[in-house]
Amino acid sequence: MRFENVPSLPLVFAVGLLNLAACSSGSGSPLAPERKSIAVRIASDGTGNCGYDVSQEDLNVVALSPTDYAESSMCGACMEIEGPSGKKVLMRVVDSCSNCAVSQVGLTPQGLDAVGAGEMLQTDVTWQYVSCPVQGPIRYHIKDGSSEYWTAIQVRNHIIPITKLEYQRNGGWVTIKREQYNYFVEPSGLGKDPLRVRVTAQDGQTLEDTIQSAAWGGANFDGAAQFK
Repeated sequence: MRFENVPSLPLVFAVGLLNLAACSSGSGSPLAPERKSIAVRIASDGTGNCGYDVSQEDLNVVALSPTDYAESSMCGACMEIEGPSGKKVLMRVVDSCSNCAVSQVGLTPQGLDAVGAGEMLQTDVTWQYVSCPVQGPIRYHIKDGSSEYWTAIQVRNHIIPITKLEYQRNGGWVTIKREQYNYFVEPSGLGKDPLRVRVTAQDGQTLEDTIQSAAWGGANFDGAAQFK
């Protein structure tokens, strides 16, 4: 993420964008109270610190302050943002905004235009987290370079934010550490055999799935279900 002339201010392969663009249309159910804040102009191709795919066709994306980004725990969350036009626009979190104060957000030129502030470097906004109107089950993306000896997994296409990913070992569940770049990383790897995993959402819901192999770098796997 970078600012654009802004003053400093407080099994399936090749699934494409994996429905990340779904947050740009429709509306979701509120997940938290509204906040009033400032949006500043940034440049983004949709990837950001969250490590998503490029989404040039959908740049209604958001960068959060380091506090709100919360070490990537809000990656993939959807937000409903209202600007000068009075229209609420659904956008998705893809990045952190190092120069943003708590509650401030970074919006692309396309995002600012969508809320009626296309010519502005910053504007007052009201926003809140909402559920994402995604389609289909959650998905697992295995990071390029993963192998049976080093494994990084990203959870995508989730209706509500993800807080934990675990894998099953010897009848128990082992938590995989989430890195700031939004991958759950096991430095010693997770082997090459089918892997049983459990995903926990922000509200405590859990989903269990079997990944065919976490050693296939670049692979994408559909889960069996979606959060409610």
